[in-house]
Amino acid sequence: MIVLIVTIPFAIVTYAFHYMLQHHLVDERNKWMGYRTPRSMKSPLHWKYAQHYFVQVSKQLTTLFSILGVIWLIVDFMLHFNEWSLYIQFGVVAIYIILIFIMTEARLKQVD
Repeated sequence: MIVLIVTIPFAIVTYAFHYMLQHHLVDERNKWMGYRTPRSMKSPLHWKYAQHYFVQVSKQLTTLFSILGVIWLIVDFMLHFNEWSLYIQFGVVAIYIILIFIMTEARLKQVD
């Protein structure tokens, strides 16, 4: 359940960010919107690439982890939800968020 509670809002944010990219709202480096890390702020090329790749990776991982969350929810109801499931789900959510950043930063490193 925790996986779904995190991935559904993250999906909404990802698609909103995708909309902003299509309408050129985050074309320029700024301090308010976008994927902002030291590497993504290096140059205009890094910035644009980071924004587009972040959305692409987020969509893929959000879809994958949402499916995992639905399956997990069904299993939890069938096996009577227990606290270990909750702990494992917190770990899965942490992995989900960390994977998005690791994959984006790794790709940005290739741009260097």
